[in-house]
Amino acid sequence: MVNLKFYKYFASSLNDNTSFKKKLDYLYFLPYLAKRNYKSSSKIAAKRGEYLSEKFELIKNNMLENISKVLNIDKKEAEKIAVNTFKEASIEELDAMILSEKNKDFLKNQVVLKNEHYVKEALNCGKGVFLAMVHAGSFASVMCKIISIFNDVSMESIAWSYKTAPCPVTRTFLHKKIEGMKYLLNGDFFFVGEMNPKKLYSALAKNNIIAIVVDSPLGKTKLLEVKYLNNTVRFPYSVIKMAHKTGAMILPLSVHREQDSYKIVGSFSKPFSVHNNNYHEYFQNLLSTLEKNIFLHPESFFYWTSPTNWGTINKL
Repeated sequence: MVNLKFYKYFASSLNDNTSFKKKLDYLYFLPYLAKRNYKSSSKIAAKRGEYLSEKFELIKNNMLENISKVLNIDKKEAEKIAVNTFKEASIEELDAMILSEKNKDFLKNQVVLKNEHYVKEALNCGKGVFLAMVHAGSFASVMCKIISIFNDVSMESIAWSYKTAPCPVTRTFLHKKIEGMKYLLNGDFFFVGEMNPKKLYSALAKNNIIAIVVDSPLGKTKLLEVKYLNNTVRFPYSVIKMAHKTGAMILPLSVHREQDSYKIVGSFSKPFSVHNNNYHEYFQNLLSTLEKNIFLHPESFFYWTSPTNWGTINKL
């Protein structure tokens, strides 16, 4: 059994660039947990998350600001959600290491899909599918689960290049995760800034699935002003434009983790196609569908609104 008092000193996260501690954490401890029984290892990862919430006070304080504002709750209630968010984030990092191990038993036993008939409905149109998500929950695990069931198709992913991460330990960690996902998804990654449009459209022509996170404020593409989490923000709307151009279906996916069992749940909403260039309305409807999951399961989301990722909500 791991000595958690000893480990508390070494607890690190993707936001921590302390090289020695981070090497111990990401190159040794998380791989060790990934090979253990998931129920026990996820409990240890949750405890690690508690330690991280103590260590990264700046992040937690900004999370409290975001949580209080978005959910309209007091700081005491927000504090509970913030600590649970760190636990959730820590378990997600464990999940990432498990995916790097190409562990199909993890997908079989720990990941649950709801409304999976919507995946069939989207694929039956035969023009490819954009799997649209926001930064909430262990969505990488759900992506791999989808292809383990619908194994006659492949899944590609539009993602930020892990090579741009400033910390070499982080780059190694994310590289392992992505290589594991490539194996499980039978598809490739289109990295922002390095994308080959012909390859992307070719994947759609083969009726493959392309995963894309739609609530990122970064990038050089044109932005639309939309309502999101009780605020007005500007996001790229590339998925709507590409769906309109190709006829591909857009399949919304929401992800959360059950607090008692640690099971990961992916819920699909009804797929839709883009019939005209009223991109604002389509994109707003997509975000409104996806943000409902955030209000139901806030612990799966608020880690992504820390100052080391996006900055606070009112600065998006």
